[in-house]
Amino acid sequence: MRLASSLALLVALAGAAAAQEASTYDLAPRYALGDKQEVEARMDLLLKIRLQLPSARIDRTSEQEQVVVRRYRDELTKVQDGHVAEVERSFAEAWDGTRLPGAASVTRELSPLHQRRIVVGLDDQGRRRVRPKGEPPIPVEALEEELHTERYEAVLPKEPVAVGARWRIEGDRLRQTLGKGLGGSPDGRILCHFVEVREVALDEGAPKERYAVIALDVDAAGAQGDEEDAPRFRATLTGEVLFSLERKKVAKVDLQGEGRLRQTRREGEAVLELDGKGPLTVQKRAWFPEKPRAPPRPRPAEGLPPEPPRPGR
Repeated sequence: MRLASSLALLVALAGAAAAQEASTYDLAPRYALGDKQEVEARMDLLLKIRLQLPSARIDRTSEQEQVVVRRYRDELTKVQDGHVAEVERSFAEAWDGTRLPGAASVTRELSPLHQRRIVVGLDDQGRRRVRPKGEPPIPVEALEEELHTERYEAVLPKEPVAVGARWRIEGDRLRQTLGKGLGGSPDGRILCHFVEVREVALDEGAPKERYAVIALDVDAAGAQGDEEDAPRFRATLTGEVLFSLERKKVAKVDLQGEGRLRQTRREGEAVLELDGKGPLTVQKRAWFPEKPRAPPRPRPAEGLPPEPPRPGR
């Protein structure tokens, strides 16, 4: 009788362990040679800035807006030890927009990456290497932010985790996630929470897929230059990353919050105070292997007026 009870207990414990193991998810990205993806990314920042120079009786408030847009396609051209070693990136669109105080609209300036192709990867020593494909050369500073892997993979856990798990991102992984938008060496933290597994279609008409939903809480800051009195920018953001459990890749990033820019500059007796804050959004979407295109609308029969556009198109 006791033996039977012991065996039943062992079976129950084994079943519980198996159930626990099945409830964890491996969120490590997976790639294969020839993999392709299409990516759209956008950052929007609107600052209401107050400039004070008491010695000159200056106290002004103005607005400044910044927009960064990138659309590109990646093709994985080299794999080393099971990891991405090189991708070829083709930019369809790359521009930076600015609306200066007093201006009515954003002025677009094309990036040197606009409609160019580059190769991003690692050299034999594992160091990052970026080069343009074709002429003319591309300025080095325009290539500084380009990585051979998805930037937001840095927030994913290294080991399988269960729904409800929490972890913290700092140091190099934080800098990889945020890039140099906060300065060369930003500090702070990203709190991560595996909220749920969500089954959803991210595009109209597409089949539903299962995604691990990782909630992010970002609080990070960095200096906008090497000078001692350089402006310091802080970002506080919340949102989520969607990781495709089927494709093993980051499919969507959606973050909203606030940006804050502060600076104190002293020149003799004069003290210049700059303080600006406003809404900040970061959005990124990836499709595998490419973004679905809407089917062409049928041409109207001769003599008939064209069909009016449908909502959402």
